[in-house]
Parts: sequence; structure tokens; C-alpha cells
Amino acid sequence: MRLWTWQSKDFSLFEKSQKVESIKHSFYVNKYPNLNIREKHREAYEKMFQKLDTNQLIWCFTNYIESIEKASIEEFEKIRHCLLWEIDIPDNEIIWYCNAAWNTLRTGKPAMPEGIWEIFHSSEYLFPEEAKRYENEFNIFWSGNAIEDLLNLVFLKKPVFDLGLPNARSTGCSGALVIHPVDIQKIIKNPFEIGRWWNGPTQKNWPINNDANILKIIPCLNCPGR
Repeated sequence: MRLWTWQSKDFSLFEKSQKVESIKHSFYVNKYPNLNIREKHREAYEKMFQKLDTNQLIWCFTNYIESIEKASIEEFEKIRHCLLWEIDIPDNEIIWYCNAAWNTLRTGKPAMPEGIWEIFHSSEYLFPEEAKRYENEFNIFWSGNAIEDLLNLVFLKKPVFDLGLPNARSTGCSGALVIHPVDIQKIIKNPFEIGRWWNGPTQKNWPINNDANILKIIPCLNCPGR
């Protein structure tokens, strides 16, 4: 499967001698103003590393457009210091994770991933009551999980891409992790060799949801990825 990942300009995806330092380079661990949020992020990283028995994790986008539109603060503010890689990884080598569980684990409170938030946001105008109920049900579902339960809910058997919203901008509510180093044969676009090959950032119009049925149940209650 094709994946996209931003890395600092001096970091190679395939060099075994280099090490991933997610905590060291995390904005939310080191620079976020709220110290409590910083500590929760650090704890979330450490628990994930322990669960997977490695801290050499590459965080990836599953869609090129999303990699441009939703790059982190680091990529947006220091774009010239970061490079975008495109890789092709067999499905059985990808670690899929649930963004809703990860968001709750690292912040201590429910936070809709892009795909689910898009359903809520696109419905607010036409179906305000249903949208509010949808939001409340999401918050209730994720508020009731202990830390260890959240950690178990983080990982998925397969990705969740289609949440039922026509013309959605997001590719769903799951993300991809790949263990470093990456086999050089699996690298499709190496910015060390070809330079800046990406365009962006780009913007799209938000979709409008005209179907109240999409709001009947939050995807988490019957997650197809588990």
C-alpha cells in the first residue's frame, strides 16, 4: 500500500544507523503550552512503544492529498526543513491504529479524528440536533475507557477508510505506522534523490451532509477495523 511520511531533512527512512526519536521531536511533548498535555503525550508514546516493543515507528498518511493538507505544525511552519517520502509497504507490515483511541489516550479526553469530525461538521447546519447527539455519543463512548482499555483499542486489524460520507475530504479514521528502517526497495519517492516533488499545501471545500441517516450511529460502536 502507498503511504506518505514527513521527515526532517537529515533523516533517512532506510539507514539502519539512524534512529527515530518521536518524543524528542514531538511538538506536543516539548513545546505545547499546557504542561499536563505534554506529559499525557509523553506517557501515550511510552505506552505505545512498550506495547509494540519498539520505539522505531514511522507515522504515515494513507493519502497524498491528506499528507499535504494535514501536515503537522512542524511541517507547516518549517516546511523547508522537512521532506515528504512516498513508500509502498505490504499490508502485513503496516501497523494500523485508531485515531479516536490515540487522540483520547494522548490528551486525556475524547477528540474526534478527522473523518468522524467531518461527518459532524458537515451535518451541523442541516441537522443540528442529530449532529449534537452524534457528538455527545462519541464523547460518552470514549470517556468511559481506562488507560489500559484505550491502549488495547488503539490498534486495529485493518484500516477504516469509508465512513459513509459522500465527497469526504478525509480517508477515514485510522492511521498507519511502519517500523524503521524501511527496505530501500519499498521507497517510491526519495526526496534525497529527486528533491522537492510535492505540491501544496492545498485546500478543498468541506462537504455538506444531506443524509441524516449517516448520523444514526457513531462508527466506533461497530468498528469494521476490529
